[in-house]
Amino acid sequence: MKTHGFARMLVAAALAAGFFVPGTTVRAEESSIANRFSLTIDFAASALAADSDGGVSSFTGMGFGDDGESALSFSYEGDVFGGTATLAFPGEGGFLGYPESPWLTRDNPLVSLDELYAWVKPFGEAFTFTGGIFENTDGLGLYDDDIDDFALGVFYPPVPDEGDTGFHGPDEYNNAYLVNGFMAGIAFGPATLQLLFAPNFDKRTLLSDYGHTSDEEAGERLFRLGGRLSVDAGFGTLTALYKASVWPIALFNAYIDDYNATSGEAPIPHYPGSTVNFQTFGVYGDITAVENLGITLGYSGWMHINSDRDYDNPLWSGIDLRAQWTGIEGLSLSTHNNVSFARGVEKDWYGTLSGTDSSFLSLYNAVGATRELTEKFSLTGEIANVLVKYDNGGAESFYDNFFAEARLVSSLAGLLPATQTAEFTAGLRLDMEMTDSPDNAVFTFSVPVGIKVEL
Repeated sequence: MKTHGFARMLVAAALAAGFFVPGTTVRAEESSIANRFSLTIDFAASALAADSDGGVSSFTGMGFGDDGESALSFSYEGDVFGGTATLAFPGEGGFLGYPESPWLTRDNPLVSLDELYAWVKPFGEAFTFTGGIFENTDGLGLYDDDIDDFALGVFYPPVPDEGDTGFHGPDEYNNAYLVNGFMAGIAFGPATLQLLFAPNFDKRTLLSDYGHTSDEEAGERLFRLGGRLSVDAGFGTLTALYKASVWPIALFNAYIDDYNATSGEAPIPHYPGSTVNFQTFGVYGDITAVENLGITLGYSGWMHINSDRDYDNPLWSGIDLRAQWTGIEGLSLSTHNNVSFARGVEKDWYGTLSGTDSSFLSLYNAVGATRELTEKFSLTGEIANVLVKYDNGGAESFYDNFFAEARLVSSLAGLLPATQTAEFTAGLRLDMEMTDSPDNAVFTFSVPVGIKVEL
């Protein structure tokens, strides 16, 4: 562990304290016309960005928009049925639920299909059926208003390479959310049961991405399933989750074939078995009994189980603690803390943690705050750090990355027609990222702008 943690906090406090210029936001009065159809246009970008390494860009990167990206979203909500379709710009999302599979072009995507789902309640609130591309977080308190944050779940190393550093945050396979497919929800008393099934939901995209042209080449069928039980316990919500995603090993081996054909190095052997089952399970509590305070505590377990019984499968674990306090008017404080860990097994088929002397440990800690300074200005600051220790067969590596962010957003209401809601946002943002030592710190100054129209 580094010894300059306190110095980092001082730097982050200085970042959050100043260097701001005002911007302008215009928001219309909300429409009094009841309309079940809605169209949202959300544009977010940095009009100008410059970093301490000399890089300068314009209208790139993220601004103040939801999820840090621009989007066009259409939705309908009725008494019995409804649905949502969302296109994201640029195409950083996935098509049919698979990350980094853009809708229009693969090398330089312009747009991606971020959401496309419909729901129906044929018998009232007791039964809900949903189908399509979505991310469902029912029963979980996310408390991420003040933090540009990771999902609940398990952190893990990026590639099975000896001595590798860094990490991946939880994604759709090892987070606590139900993602994509056909989901049935049943409410009975204080409990709600949700069941998810997606046969071959993203098979065509996977086949294309991994170089296959037919189902026969993949060899096995692809599917995902899951379930979640949430119970209103009075003091909050208790939730249990299980989900699985089964892939054919042929997809992995096709990638290895491409690598072996172009690397010019010693060939990597094929993975064993015929299928791999990504299994995630966990228990979570969202505690809301204390006024103005929400707390989420949970455990997530993740295994990628090979069908070949001659190989072992490590258990990856993640423990999350999230909280948000709003006890002072105009002030919000949030935190997210995660510890993820795994111990190696004798015969790990994937090669990430081969041998019982291998291990992985990551610590993620983040604190964020938002303060409404006046009716026109709000200030958000965040500091976060990820510390990783990775040991694969005696080859230890460390990764220590510190993030700091401060941004000022302005607001001015009531200047546009009452038939629509429009918001124009501008401000200033200062980010710092530091890996391993202060000598590697990179500061980025940007001027985010945003336009959000809801019709």
